[in-house]
Amino acid sequence: MKGVGEVGGLSPHWAEQLAGDGVMLVPLKHAYGHPLVLVRKDGGALRGRMVLRTAFMPVRGPLYIEKQWAVGACVADPADVVCEPDPGPRFSARPPGEPMQLTDDEIDFLFFLGLEDDRACWTLDGPALSAGPDGWAALAPGGISWWKDASLARELDRRYREWAARGRPAMEDYQITFWPVGAGSDPSPGGWQIQRRFYRQLLELTAGGGRGARTTARSA
Repeated sequence: MKGVGEVGGLSPHWAEQLAGDGVMLVPLKHAYGHPLVLVRKDGGALRGRMVLRTAFMPVRGPLYIEKQWAVGACVADPADVVCEPDPGPRFSARPPGEPMQLTDDEIDFLFFLGLEDDRACWTLDGPALSAGPDGWAALAPGGISWWKDASLARELDRRYREWAARGRPAMEDYQITFWPVGAGSDPSPGGWQIQRRFYRQLLELTAGGGRGARTTARSA
């Protein structure tokens, strides 16, 4: 079973139609992105992981949740000051001639940021925290810039350091479980929960996950 548009959650009707040995591929909304999720039935739950970075048009309807994450950052007035407190590089450089194309590092950090904070979004500078008209902070390959609220820059830096301390995990490094609302277990220690319309999405990092482990596996 395969979804053809970005959705805000899984439908219980899809689970009912899924064969016991079948798989479901769904482009699932997460912060700015919509990674392709592969899940299988496992008792009363659906389990799987992110398998691919994708780009789909969003689908409105019963699964859609308004303002689940920030939708973007306000454009600063030309007369306002945009500050750059931390010019140190954090990500690999973007491809030459494609300054708006996010690197894998940026996409993976944005995924993590979306687990930690519903203000997570994408800007032309890179992954960001947005407080709407009250300010934003963005982490570009060259460092952090911020507008109006310096605390957003400090929070963004803290989240980046947490992500780095966990081994700079990629989207593919998370094990995902979907439990129907009102059923199932709580998140594991150090894990996360996202409340969807009909399911609770639990995420945890797999043993041996992180950028170093993944690079080794891809090189093998």
